[in-house]
Amino acid sequence: MNILLLGKPYFLLPFRQLGHTVKLACRVGFGLQPEEIDLPLYKLPVSIHAILQQLQPWQPDVIFLGDESTYPLYIGLEFLDLPLLWYAVDSHIHHPWHRAYSVVFDLIFVAQKPFLATYMQDPARQQVVWLPLFSKPEEDQWRRLPPSHDLSFVGTLNPQLNPERFQFVQQIRERIPIHLATGAYAEVYNRSRMVLNQCVNGDLNFRTFEVMACGSLLFMEDIGPEALGGLFQPGHHMVTYRKGDVDQVVELYHYYLAHEEERRTIAQRGWQAVHDGHTSLHRAQQILTSLASDSLQEGIRRRSMAIMEIERCQADVFAEAGTLYHHSATVQTHPAQSELFRSMGDQYTLLANSLRQRFGIKA
Repeated sequence: MNILLLGKPYFLLPFRQLGHTVKLACRVGFGLQPEEIDLPLYKLPVSIHAILQQLQPWQPDVIFLGDESTYPLYIGLEFLDLPLLWYAVDSHIHHPWHRAYSVVFDLIFVAQKPFLATYMQDPARQQVVWLPLFSKPEEDQWRRLPPSHDLSFVGTLNPQLNPERFQFVQQIRERIPIHLATGAYAEVYNRSRMVLNQCVNGDLNFRTFEVMACGSLLFMEDIGPEALGGLFQPGHHMVTYRKGDVDQVVELYHYYLAHEEERRTIAQRGWQAVHDGHTSLHRAQQILTSLASDSLQEGIRRRSMAIMEIERCQADVFAEAGTLYHHSATVQTHPAQSELFRSMGDQYTLLANSLRQRFGIKA
């Protein structure tokens, strides 16, 4: 099968490992060099027809968009007569506009289980599937290194972007030793007896799977049974603490530091669970299984009949994006970045107005 990946390339390697021909078109980044991207994109948003034209004579059988936590960057997908798949990862942040954008797609994979219903806008033609995040075996490996940290946290600690996390971690730091880092995490986790996971809006994040895949004991924020979805059992695969409860984190830290065998047993179970069922390859196989649905082609046909409704929703999303980028341009202090935001705001506003005029949609 020929698969065109757009956006964040979550399954580039596993799709290829499963024997499929994969082309990647995306903006430069995501840890990839330009030469690793089949079609690097430097000017966004961009027409999907322009992308397909540049990839000729190669043609995709399916298009898969990986959520990159931005407004839509690929224009005109809804007009294509082939399966459109979307992996919506940041529902816990973007679900208000994701709801409107979801009408474009035939098969939607949602990483955050509590938001499944958000994406089912037209049950007659769409399928929505829970697809939790995962570990990446090529990066997340248990190397059994000698520990040098009792407790670690790897992640953004910006008081402006995430004041709640910043305050929480700082309060922990005042009471117990905690190693803090950003960026590369695998070696830190491998050298840590325990790793703290703090979530954003109760998401089941990548850190959940990465920590366990590296063999450390996960201190997981209690996000509730619905969000956890039965994937892991607290006290069996990891330990949980109440959101923002510094006292409980400190108590757990001292307990599991003193009970080494219990700590290692839970960490081993967590590693086994992730290894056996929660890697990128497992998720890629689930995606391909979902593609075999008999109703998918009928969904594509129904999509072509719902173009006006799709474009109305698209116009709303583009208008919202235009407003946001124009506002960002006014508060950005760097001239080049301000000009980029202004240009993108103009493009999104033009797209919204063009759609509304074409279909006689009132703003």
